Formats: sequence, C-alpha cells, structure tokens
Amino acid sequence: MTELVVMEVDVLRELIREVVRDEQGEALQANEWVGTTAAANIVGCHAKSVARMARRGELPATRLGNQWRFRRADLDAHLAGGRT
Repeated sequence: MTELVVMEVDVLRELIREVVRDEQGEALQANEWVGTTAAANIVGCHAKSVARMARRGELPATRLGNQWRFRRADLDAHLAGGRT
C-alpha cells in the first residue's frame, strides 16, 4: 500500500538538501562560495535562470571574470524569502 505524505515546501527542500549533503559526503558551509550550477541545484532552477537572476540583481552574487559565484548563506536567505 502506498502512503501519501503532505508537507510544506520548505520542509521538503531541507530534506532534499540533507540527502544531497549525505550523498556528497560533506555538509555545505554557510559561508561557502558556489558556482552557477551548484547555486541552481540549491535554489531549484536552471543554471541560466540563476545567472539571469544574478545579472538583474535579484540574487546576490559576485562576478569573477566570466563566472558567477554565490555565497551559500545568501542562497539560503533567498530561499527563506529574505533579501540579503
């Protein structure tokens, strides 16, 4: 028999993050800097969308040459609905 579990989106996101951390073998640190692909995985959208959000100033980021870098704490704040 299949069981249906209902939970809030934030709870589900945190569960997914923990599974990803376990699979990677290390927990991500709040002040860790990540690239566009990793930021997209954290936020839950495509890498091009994350880069567009950074260009528009919708997501805090730093540009290093032709690459974007995102602070993990900023991504977590964005997911929580807060602005950094």
